[in-house]
Amino acid sequence: MRAYDQGGYFRVTMSADEVSEWKGGWPASGLRSTGKSATFDKNGDLVDTNIGEDEDGEAALAILADMETYGRERLRR
Repeated sequence: MRAYDQGGYFRVTMSADEVSEWKGGWPASGLRSTGKSATFDKNGDLVDTNIGEDEDGEAALAILADMETYGRERLRR
């Protein structure tokens, strides 16, 4: 994963390989093994993501939570 400070926001990206590895814990998830990105505001609220509406709800929420946690820890927000 990578985290980018964007002032009032932060963005976290995962490569397709990282998503595939992450999906090992969610083998039946509907997530596609493509790169993912998400942008969060300073409060950790999701602002934007490229995760499609047709992708699995629970797994999508879990990967977004992991991305938000990673971004906060990496950027110390």
